[in-house]
Amino acid sequence: NRRRQQMAKTLQAQAVANGSGELKQLLANFNQVARGLQVLAMAAIGKTAATHRALSSFPEMAPFARLWGVCGVMVPIQECFTVPLPPAPTTPAAAATRPQAIWAQDIVLITGLEENITIMHSMQKPKRFVFAGSDGGQHPFLAKPKDDLRKDYRLMDFAGVANSLFAGGTASRRRGLTLRTYAVIVLTED
Repeated sequence: NRRRQQMAKTLQAQAVANGSGELKQLLANFNQVARGLQVLAMAAIGKTAATHRALSSFPEMAPFARLWGVCGVMVPIQECFTVPLPPAPTTPAAAATRPQAIWAQDIVLITGLEENITIMHSMQKPKRFVFAGSDGGQHPFLAKPKDDLRKDYRLMDFAGVANSLFAGGTASRRRGLTLRTYAVIVLTED
């Protein structure tokens, strides 16, 4: 863990040292967003209500509130973590054509944080919140404190494979069988 942390810090320091002012600002914004999400995940729950107002119930979030709309940080949705593979060529002419760019889809940026935060009724009491995206959509997330997210990540990998198999079968495609997946992002080493 320490070696990985040191490597990440070294890479980020090199990017800041060699990058443009825009890259430096983006990395600083990303770090602030990550710290804001850590604060949200670890915030103590003083009330028993299931839904809380972000800034009034979690005053620790106030320093990060001004950043949400202008941060330039991508909403971490599952589609952005999956590389779309080009279809297999069916003819020699199709094989000669170049595939589309791998990251052709539009990248959705964080434009805000919805005011309501829901405390889930499980053992870890994760907080459910919604990012507003530059696509006009709402993107729900869970912030889980003190939990090993590696098992969640592996489960999402498995669900992705299952969805690929469902998409390949005529009967499952007709029935619309899919497993709902979400992006797992570890913000701390705990």
